Amino acid sequence: MGDYYTCDCPAGLTGCECEDPVDMCESSPCEHGGVCTNFKTSFECECAYGYTGEVCEQEESVSAPVPAGDSHPLDEFLVTDGAELPNYDYEIYIGITLEQCAQVCLGETSFLCRSFEMRNDESCAVQKHTPFTSGHALHSNPDKQYYERIIPGTIQCDFETVEICGYLPRKVDSSFSRLTGPSNAHRTGPDSDHTTGSGYYMYMPVRQQLPEGIGRLFSPVSHPIDTTLTFFYHNHGSGVQRPLGGTIKVYQLPEGAEPEDVEPIWIQKGSESMEWLKAQVPLQSDVPFRVVFEGVRGPTPKSEVAIDDVDITNNPIPDSLTCNFDDPYRCGYTSDPDGDFNWYWQSGPTPSPNTGPDIDHTTGTQDGHFMYAEPSDRSPGQHARLMSPVAPPYNGQIEFYYHMDCGGSLNVYVKGVNDGMTTPVWNTKGNFGNSWLHAVINVNSANDFQLVFEAIRGDDDCSDVAIDDVRVPSPGEVLTPEDDPQQVDGNGAHAPIADLEDLEPGVVPVVTKDGVVIICSSSRMVVQIPSEQFGEVSPYDLTWRDDSCKGSSMEVSSKEYYVFRTELDGCNTESKTSEDESYILYINDIKAGDDVLHRVECKYDRMSNVEAQIIANPCEKGVTETGFGSFVYYLTLYKGPDFSNPINAIDFPVEVCEDEPMYFGVGVRSGDKNLEVFVDQCFAANTPDAKDADSYFELISAGCLEPFIEEVPSRSQQEHWFKANITEVVKAESERFFLHCSVLVCRPGTSGSRCGEGCITNTVKRRRSIDEYIGSSKSTTISHGPMRLKRSTDQVDSAQKFGDPAEVTAAVSSTLFVITLVALLVIIKKRRDDVLSLRQDVEAEE
Repeated sequence: MGDYYTCDCPAGLTGCECEDPVDMCESSPCEHGGVCTNFKTSFECECAYGYTGEVCEQEESVSAPVPAGDSHPLDEFLVTDGAELPNYDYEIYIGITLEQCAQVCLGETSFLCRSFEMRNDESCAVQKHTPFTSGHALHSNPDKQYYERIIPGTIQCDFETVEICGYLPRKVDSSFSRLTGPSNAHRTGPDSDHTTGSGYYMYMPVRQQLPEGIGRLFSPVSHPIDTTLTFFYHNHGSGVQRPLGGTIKVYQLPEGAEPEDVEPIWIQKGSESMEWLKAQVPLQSDVPFRVVFEGVRGPTPKSEVAIDDVDITNNPIPDSLTCNFDDPYRCGYTSDPDGDFNWYWQSGPTPSPNTGPDIDHTTGTQDGHFMYAEPSDRSPGQHARLMSPVAPPYNGQIEFYYHMDCGGSLNVYVKGVNDGMTTPVWNTKGNFGNSWLHAVINVNSANDFQLVFEAIRGDDDCSDVAIDDVRVPSPGEVLTPEDDPQQVDGNGAHAPIADLEDLEPGVVPVVTKDGVVIICSSSRMVVQIPSEQFGEVSPYDLTWRDDSCKGSSMEVSSKEYYVFRTELDGCNTESKTSEDESYILYINDIKAGDDVLHRVECKYDRMSNVEAQIIANPCEKGVTETGFGSFVYYLTLYKGPDFSNPINAIDFPVEVCEDEPMYFGVGVRSGDKNLEVFVDQCFAANTPDAKDADSYFELISAGCLEPFIEEVPSRSQQEHWFKANITEVVKAESERFFLHCSVLVCRPGTSGSRCGEGCITNTVKRRRSIDEYIGSSKSTTISHGPMRLKRSTDQVDSAQKFGDPAEVTAAVSSTLFVITLVALLVIIKKRRDDVLSLRQDVEAEE
């Protein structure tokens, strides 16, 4: 069209150059006072009372008036003027008086009526208390008067009945809801109640709330009392965003007062466990009062909190310095809310692979509990403090057991109740291997004191610290000397490896208690088993499933081992995807003839963490052991369309010219040639950390390529090549940018897998994918930069426009891996909202 052009805008955008988002609510489509919510390509109407339909065009059916009784029903209600109540279903009664509406509410038998509202048109909206769900909206007009039913109750409550013992949810920003089973939120909230595992609990959703949003739960009024309040709470979130978890506060509120008028009597802050934890709080009052539970949303959406099994008792669990941490009360030990992160109550292996204990010290099983500090995604030097309950004066020794297998620090303090932190009485630092170690400290305090266990993050995420079995000895008892552990080389060289060539950089072998060495790498799995485990069986009679794949005998440190190696797609190794799509499993057997002696399993996390297991023959008694390895992704810039000439590293930072095409490739290296790599998300941001960025520019979204990018046929399904037309680049606000891509591996033909879904065009699912796959447990987020956009008017030497490829070695550390790569920066025309706004849009649409 000569010097002119026109733009064919995608859904949700308008303007000469598609620069403006469409406001679907601009025409006020919702009738009869309905409220319109814009979803960019659609809208949704929240209808006023008495109306329904897509645009609130239909009147709700109403019930006939009910005659009033002879009693005074309003005595059974509180007027909640200016308060906001949870929004339930409702029934409308027209031509009815205030007293008649109260009578209807009290006389209803088909549902529990908890409140009603008188409307201006002389009709009454009776609230139906159906089971709460986290998806219900809340009243948005605090200026109205609601008549809330007074339901007799007590502080003690397991929330199993719909009356919830007379507790009153109150909205500030959010509100507590009664829920059973898991919530709809992703990676936060409990899976079930505490009472029965299948009952109800009170839960505060935060999906549509801003950080620091508040919800409150008021108990019925209690008479004066001197006792102990106990309850179970759940505060947990998981994901790459930190900090995780919300805050729970408990108030003892004199009748007629508000929480703002008093200080909380108990505070818990941040994620502490995936399980329900128990709290005890002294409760003393000379006047009638309420107990108020307050939930506070944390900085991220992974911060939903829950309450269950509230009770009062005159026989609380006694606080104690001596503790094996097997009770959810944890003997009164608590995390310091002013720490940089928390100590977790844990049983079994810690969430971070390749670090932390797999079993507790007390029982030596995965059923026992211990306390551990999780430093992943924290900065070096940040700390977590575990505070003991207050103990009386003491002069003597105290013992405990600790686990440090990756390089953190542990300090122990003896702190006066009103004193600050001083000099530690005991400390250590380093990697002492996968074992529990004995420690003894000397305590000499003439006043009440607390023990403080301080874990400090080291240089790597791999800095977990755990403690167990703190114990004050009996009078006259002499403790055994503490262990004198030796530092362990973090690269795995401490293990009795038969052949060091089996180790890739970053792969850490595991030596089990039976002396089995397990190595999983990006290309193969290796198992090294002491010969005595096979009795009289010759190593030459042992094979993998493929009889041609034999083991060999090797001597290491004067001890004989049988060593078995196989490529991931060799020796009849079986591969499959786990049910939750989180792992790719490789399974093979070590056998003698037809007799299976050991089953070996390599479990490859889709984030590229590798977990190995060796399982004894089910016909024999055996155990499962765990080890870790590595996985390799790469992202490379090329100089031309044949994708054969990568760019030199010395030319970084790369200068991207807006008038030339760019070529890049994304792939995975694995011994299993049947794997395929899938590029799910790719966007440019103005910071090296996607979570800190102010602006985003999409390249690939939910597997869908933007119009200016095309895929070029590559050599294999393990690599994807792309050509980007840079003429579509916008004028960026920053000269420096970083690329963030989310990739994952799949087995071809896996039904329902993310790779099988391909490009997601559905708007809600597409946005959900952005939230779930960038940095999630199902994908690997790789980042690189900086890049510099070069304008067509700039003078630039073409030999200095590009850079050299590097590989992303996803070596397991604590939760993630070490990444080294070369990435493309392309800035597209459509600027993304910041990530918080994007995720709020997603949550609103869900």
